[in-house]
Amino acid sequence: MPALDNPRHEAFARALFAGLHAETRIERAQSTAYRIAYPSCAPGNSAEAAASRLLRRVKPICDRVNELVAELAKQKKVTIETITDEYNEARAKADRLDQTAVMLEASKAKAKLYGLVVDKAELTNKDNKDTPKDSNDIAIALLADVGIVEPDEDAKAKALEAYDAMIATLERIAAETLGKSSN
Repeated sequence: MPALDNPRHEAFARALFAGLHAETRIERAQSTAYRIAYPSCAPGNSAEAAASRLLRRVKPICDRVNELVAELAKQKKVTIETITDEYNEARAKADRLDQTAVMLEASKAKAKLYGLVVDKAELTNKDNKDTPKDSNDIAIALLADVGIVEPDEDAKAKALEAYDAMIATLERIAAETLGKSSN
C-alpha cells in the first residue's frame, strides 16, 4: 500500500506509527499523533475525540500503520541466520584481536542458539523424558556443560571417569557427614 492520498491522513498514520516506539504515554497517545497531523486542533479531549473518530471512519489509516509496522519488521528481520552471522562476525573479530575467550564465547552462544549446548539448569528443570537415560547420555550432558557439542568416544570415556570420581568423592563426603551426625 502506498502512502495515503490525503496528506493529513498519511501524517496521522506516520505519527501513530512513531508513537508505537515512544517512551512516554503522552508521546504514544493517538491525540498526540492527531495534533501532529492537525496542528490547529486544541489539545486535550477534542484531539482525543477527533483522533478516535478519524480512526473509526478511515480504515486505510489503520491499514497504513500496520503496513509501516510490517515494513519495519521486514527491514529488521531477526532470524537464526542473522544472529549466526553476528556471532560469526564477533568470532572473526575476536580471532583477529587474538581474544581466545571471546572466540569461545561466540562459539558457545552460536551452539546454544542451535540447541547444541544444554545448560545445567535446563537439564535439571526438564521433565523426566529428557533426563539422561544411560552413561552415553550422561557423558554428552556433562560435556555440553563445558561447550563440547559433539564429543568423540574418548572424550565421553574421560567425562565418565571424572563423573565416577566426583560421585566417589560425594559419597565419601556423605559418609563422613552421616558418620558425624550419628555420633
